[in-house]
Amino acid sequence: MSRKSISIILLLLLSCRGALCENTITLAYDDGVPDDALWIDEGRGHALLFTAPCEEWTLSKVALFGNLVENASSDIFVLEVWDKDLNLLAKITDRTKAFFGDKMGWTVVDLPDVQVTQNFLVSFYEYGGVYLGADMSQGFRRSIITARAPNHIMEWNITSWERNETNWMIRAMGYSPSPVIYIEMPSASASQSSPTMVILRVTDADENLRSATIYMIDNNTQEMVWSETKPIEGGEAQVQFFWPATEHVVSNGTSEVGPVLAMKNLNLPANLSIYLTYSARCILEKNETEITAVAFFGEDGRLNSLTDMSGLDHYISPSLLKIIDPSRSYSDYQRDNLTLKEGRDRLIFYKMDAGSGDPKLEILPSLALSKSPLFNLGLKLEKADAKSGEYQLMVEVEDEGMNVMRGVWKKVVSVA
Repeated sequence: MSRKSISIILLLLLSCRGALCENTITLAYDDGVPDDALWIDEGRGHALLFTAPCEEWTLSKVALFGNLVENASSDIFVLEVWDKDLNLLAKITDRTKAFFGDKMGWTVVDLPDVQVTQNFLVSFYEYGGVYLGADMSQGFRRSIITARAPNHIMEWNITSWERNETNWMIRAMGYSPSPVIYIEMPSASASQSSPTMVILRVTDADENLRSATIYMIDNNTQEMVWSETKPIEGGEAQVQFFWPATEHVVSNGTSEVGPVLAMKNLNLPANLSIYLTYSARCILEKNETEITAVAFFGEDGRLNSLTDMSGLDHYISPSLLKIIDPSRSYSDYQRDNLTLKEGRDRLIFYKMDAGSGDPKLEILPSLALSKSPLFNLGLKLEKADAKSGEYQLMVEVEDEGMNVMRGVWKKVVSVA
């Protein structure tokens, strides 16, 4: 079937298997680097509490980080999956030497597919044969000790190991049906007076769609110049985007950098959305140190917040402070909290390079803070004309099952 002047294509995205195009997702609560290792005796087991990313998520594999105990008394391990009420959902018994070696490393154990919902437990009983890795970089309070027959949680009595600092290196691997994406683009050209329209039609077998994003990519430089995200839900959705042949840049009044990777924020309260409309990852250069941060710009493009990855605010604008703490004067806030200085401190923003089909972030030249905190540090997110040339459309759709489906439409959009 065809339509006049409208091209339609089904994107084949990522690696798919099965009729529903399922992708394996790994749930992890460790940083991948063991700080210690432990084997447990007397029929006790290492167990980790997981939370399924969506309803009826299919667990298919478990990854374990460990190595064999020298001269172990047993060569058998048991791996069990329990639901939140400690009922057995799946069980595997096998030889430790078939999966573990003398050196610490990851091994993957296949399970019969089992559907899990909300919280579930993975318990590993190695009967003195395996040291299991433990990460202690950040506590999630999900590691416990369990025993079988009957299934129960035991007291944490490991000498010198704090439960809230210990993460057993166990990972759950599974899948849920992935979204399928269709694209329509009535026009192959774009301008500010006549934006190109992109229509996405998305289906999802388990009906848990979350968001759809489009990226416009300069075909010459492979730089992403524009992006927009919209929420979607349910099992079917149709959403329209309009690109007016512009790109995002950040200016301090005398200089500008771009194209900047800036995303429109979703699901914000109405009283905050006009002040935190866009966000852009950046690096704050302050007192000769570099701090990873996120800059938030308002609907008018002005900088309203600068927050580092730990959640510490390095800047809040007068307008935003009136909303979040109306009883506090800005002079008091500035005196007690702000140490940024115009002309000294700088921000480094990112651009996205979509070359080779593997998008990656690259830094742009640094931009000095040019005004005082009262005047938004002098920074503004602006829209500039996109360069003349050809642009490609990249689409990304995410669902509540953590599936992220991405693809590039091969036809180009022309900007005169």
